[in-house]
Amino acid sequence: VNLTEGEVFDAQGEGVWVSQAYANHQGAKLGDEITVDTGDGVKHKLPILGFYEFWLTQQEMVMGYAYYEKEFDQTSGPNALLFDSGGEDIAALETSLADTPGLLSIVSDKANQKVNFDMFADVSRTVVLVYLVLAVLMAIVVLLNLNVMFIEEKKRDLIVLMINGFSTRDAKRYIYNDTIALTIIGIVVGLVLGCIVGSVTVGSVEPAPAMFVKDVDPIAVVVGIVGSGVLALVMSMIALRRIPRFNLTDINKV
Repeated sequence: VNLTEGEVFDAQGEGVWVSQAYANHQGAKLGDEITVDTGDGVKHKLPILGFYEFWLTQQEMVMGYAYYEKEFDQTSGPNALLFDSGGEDIAALETSLADTPGLLSIVSDKANQKVNFDMFADVSRTVVLVYLVLAVLMAIVVLLNLNVMFIEEKKRDLIVLMINGFSTRDAKRYIYNDTIALTIIGIVVGLVLGCIVGSVTVGSVEPAPAMFVKDVDPIAVVVGIVGSGVLALVMSMIALRRIPRFNLTDINKV
């Protein structure tokens, strides 16, 4: 882990250091206290001495040996050591250090984090896919119904246009103009609300010691715009098939 700029880790300090990810989630500040429940009915209040840069899961809190033994009234010993492998193969390192006293195994923290992330990503991807399919199906039904209702509402105006010599294509263009304007408005509003809801949703599923990226993905924005436009166009084309079937004698019936 890397300390934040200008800070020096004090292993003998009377308190704990927490990761920046944990601090951001909990709104922790220097001097605040963290309550640790050891499961035996005793709750320990540990003051925060500082923060360190670590954005992955695990290792969200560290403290010195002396303070741990004093606060929790039990001895401790090192059971893990974090180090930078410098790109060396983990299996090769484990083989070369096999004769080191007290060494049980070497585990790649990066690999563990990747496994955890992949598991979370697989579940999230499935959930997102289900919601996306449901959203598309709902959009198809809603857009098609709205387009049909809009054409029925404008039926009298469309018949008047055709009686006055306008072609079916002109009548369709009359509907297209309104559809395009409403689609553009819907895309703009949808992008704004989607970014807000997406950020809130990602933040709500974050584990306490980790941070997820909440930046807007340009590719997702482009795909959303193109998908919405294509869907609106297809639904409009289906609904517009009703116009050539209009009977001009029906003008007094609408």
